[in-house]
Amino acid sequence: MKILLVTPMFPYPLCNGGMVAFFHVNQYLSQYHEMTVMTISNNQEQQQAIESLWQTAYFKYVAPPTHKRKSKCQKLRKKISTIKKRLLIPSQKLRTNPHLASDIAVIPDYFVTQVQQELDSNSYDLLVCELTPSMRLGQLLKTDIPKVFVHHELFYMCVDRTLSTLPFWYRLLLTQRKRQNKRKEIRWLRNYDNILVFSHQDRLVLQKEDIPHHQLSISPFAINPKLQPPVFSFSESNKHLAFVGNESHYPNYDAVHWFATQIWQKLHSRIEMKGQQLRVFSQWQQTTQRQLNRHCPIQFVGFVDDISTELRGHLLIVPLRIGSGIRTKILEAFASGIPVITTTIGVEGIAVENGVHCLIADTAADFSEAILKLMASPKLQQRLTQNAYKLIQQQYSLSVCGERRIQVMKDILEKHTI
Repeated sequence: MKILLVTPMFPYPLCNGGMVAFFHVNQYLSQYHEMTVMTISNNQEQQQAIESLWQTAYFKYVAPPTHKRKSKCQKLRKKISTIKKRLLIPSQKLRTNPHLASDIAVIPDYFVTQVQQELDSNSYDLLVCELTPSMRLGQLLKTDIPKVFVHHELFYMCVDRTLSTLPFWYRLLLTQRKRQNKRKEIRWLRNYDNILVFSHQDRLVLQKEDIPHHQLSISPFAINPKLQPPVFSFSESNKHLAFVGNESHYPNYDAVHWFATQIWQKLHSRIEMKGQQLRVFSQWQQTTQRQLNRHCPIQFVGFVDDISTELRGHLLIVPLRIGSGIRTKILEAFASGIPVITTTIGVEGIAVENGVHCLIADTAADFSEAILKLMASPKLQQRLTQNAYKLIQQQYSLSVCGERRIQVMKDILEKHTI
């Protein structure tokens, strides 16, 4: 197969779950089939880094045009738009949340033009668009080859769940925007010959929106094959709490904020928690750090090269209330032998059982009790991590997920040629 893989989001560095989910399976696919990756970039250092890391694919970069100076009218319109946003959504954190944006999948015209020229001038068997900003390409690009979209998260589900955590006034103001964006997402998805989702749950949700079963395929992503192998030795309990995820992804901010303001309030008076703090890995702004530390002692570690080694001796908490798709951080914790406490949304799409692979709790009281229970029991930690590791080997290893993705692509191409 000759595949053109398109995403306006430059796939480097691998510092968040979306990039990890994008990279490993596609790199595996490119070892067996000819793949060209087309993306937006004018940063030569980053281009060299991704080409060094991913040597089995060809890369074509589209450089953003040099911005012309804005006219006074354009500046005025932008200022008015900013004022409207501030009046509608006073919270800066919510204003910058992409799930509440007035438009989704905004893609530059110059990129669409370059991708269309690439399709017109070269021969490919499959066009694969990946990550949310690419969603609209199925409608904009004209080609006779099958168009495939890899859907990491159902955007409108994330919007619903984001709104459910907000006060009534916000929900009232943003309901119309939510409906408009949902209609756009479903309309754009229908322009693809096939949509790849990561879980059965996501496929069922899209089927309820009248997207045909034959147009939907399940193809999970693989975890990092270079993670340190787990050490199942729990002679003493893991007693340190950790969270992995950057602030720029709003569900991560909501998760840590919920832990600090509600879950921690039920934990801090317990003697088992004396001297305890939450360690947060990845990038967070100083202002947010100060805000959250008013509620809970948190050490913001920043980005680390080897997260699996850093998490040894920790319990990973994933108190997510917003999201869709599959959480990379949980799969990588399972693969590294790290005990996990999360919510139903946190493990959505992963075939886990509460008390078998991890602990699941959906209220602040239940989550705090789950933390105390797991901290006190080395035997429970060992049992959970061993079961979770078996699950990874059976369903989320690179060979399993990679071969599944190759077979899905072959099936799509075969249906198209019949």
